[in-house]
Amino acid sequence: MSDRISAEIWIGGQVSRTEICHEGEMDDPDGNAVLAQLMAEIERSGVSWEWGSRGIEMDTEEHLLECLENGHLHFMDDEARNGEFEDLENFCVQNGIPFNRRSATDGTYDPELVWFRADMNEPDCVGIDSDGNPVVKRLDVVGARNMLANMLDGVPKPTSDYFNSAGMVYPPLDDNRRAMLDRVLEMLNKACVTAPPLPRFEIVA
Repeated sequence: MSDRISAEIWIGGQVSRTEICHEGEMDDPDGNAVLAQLMAEIERSGVSWEWGSRGIEMDTEEHLLECLENGHLHFMDDEARNGEFEDLENFCVQNGIPFNRRSATDGTYDPELVWFRADMNEPDCVGIDSDGNPVVKRLDVVGARNMLANMLDGVPKPTSDYFNSAGMVYPPLDDNRRAMLDRVLEMLNKACVTAPPLPRFEIVA
């Protein structure tokens, strides 16, 4: 059984009226254009433009553009399956359409922010709090701290001998400690990942 969790999605980027969508059929260019199929996926997904409602008609571009909010298409569902819009999100990924999706929690799943951009191979995600702010996992930070402590073990602390006119100069790191430092930075970058800005939604030829 799947859990029903409230979720919302923002869609941006340029969407073509004429470009054939991924795996579209060339014998029906109008019906298989990226824009037409995006509208169909939105309608099939059961999302709405407001909380407490379900389903929305996507017969015309005007209907689609009525869902713009601050430059992005914005849809929501109080009872999204597993807090996701699986088919809609997959369509966006296959056709390079950027989106952000935010899911709440029901006590089983942690709240999360998922995003995709046109230059990505697959979506990325980060845990969030109830206000939508990214949350860094304590274990990730502790792991980086412990590795950093091990790296610095045995390195002399800076003294006045390490000062010159340009500032403080530390003893050079050996190859092993340099590799550990690179790993610490990799761990912290992964723990502190943030979603890049979502481009504005635009319909193009």
